[in-house]
Amino acid sequence: MDEYTRQLKKYIDEVCLDKGALLTGYTRIRKLTNTLVIAYPYPEEIFTKSFSYKVKRLREEYIKNKEIHKSLSNTLRNEGYFLKEKTVLSVYGDLRPIARSANLGDWGVNGLIVNERYGSNMLFSTIFTDAPIIDEKDLVHQINNNNKIKRCKNCGKCMNNCPGKAFESGIFNVKKCLPYALRGCCQCMKSCSLQ
Repeated sequence: MDEYTRQLKKYIDEVCLDKGALLTGYTRIRKLTNTLVIAYPYPEEIFTKSFSYKVKRLREEYIKNKEIHKSLSNTLRNEGYFLKEKTVLSVYGDLRPIARSANLGDWGVNGLIVNERYGSNMLFSTIFTDAPIIDEKDLVHQINNNNKIKRCKNCGKCMNNCPGKAFESGIFNVKKCLPYALRGCCQCMKSCSLQ
């Protein structure tokens, strides 16, 4: 990796972490679009609070997300790079596979990305760009590191504690989960042994 790329990544990581993000990860999608993935906290305490409290905390994370994106967008655009953003509230596209590809965690049985340190208590945003934030050596390192991620233990706690019985024969059924999730159920996340 050249010095410019190293310094750019260092700057991106510092901005994200200084403004309250938990993790940053880098990957490439469609073999040509460099992608920055940023993880934000969604603390476990939220699960026991009222709906209005959950909305308030989600709004706080969204504001933090927008501040980080604004800082990075200004810098990258001033450097002449293209970018497109997806916030923690983006409804178009599922960011979990990209977060997995960027080594921010692994798939849990409950369909969420599970991280060794933060469990599944994370929200994700992305910035797609042509800025040189990843090179071929990073991709090889990333592939090797994917084998070192702490994996879901398949302990069954999330399945056994699901009030919607959203796990049929070990397969997650989002249609059974959604009615409970919309009312604030997070039993699978609360019971996860990696939390």
